Amino acid sequence: LDTYTILEKECTWYVADEYGAMEDECDLTAELLDRRKPLFPGHCPRGLEAWTTEGEQRKEGHVQLAIDIVWQAQLEQWKASSDIHECWEFIRSRYLAVSVPCHKLANTRGLSDEKEVHAYLSGVRSVEKNRLRLL
Repeated sequence: LDTYTILEKECTWYVADEYGAMEDECDLTAELLDRRKPLFPGHCPRGLEAWTTEGEQRKEGHVQLAIDIVWQAQLEQWKASSDIHECWEFIRSRYLAVSVPCHKLANTRGLSDEKEVHAYLSGVRSVEKNRLRLL
């Protein structure tokens, strides 16, 4: 950021009104998703899963589970070991075990996104090839 000029920052960063409008659209989209209503044309639910009531509850559940697991692991290790490295490794392994479902879901979504992007890019490349043939 230090290498950006003031003009570059002004051209790149969103102003408060733009950011507010994007946030309002996200809120509206999440509200439509909560009500199981169709989205407006051009609106996409991707990335707004945690903005819905169900998504927020799921996220908070995962966070609470992680906190509980780590706290319990700390208590167990503090009682059982004086080796701080062994303690942190044990806590890390316990946390990773409960975070596996989140990792799997993120991986599945990432692979799905990758397929969509490839399909989109093939369409863009086809249009570009046709355009070049006409020139």
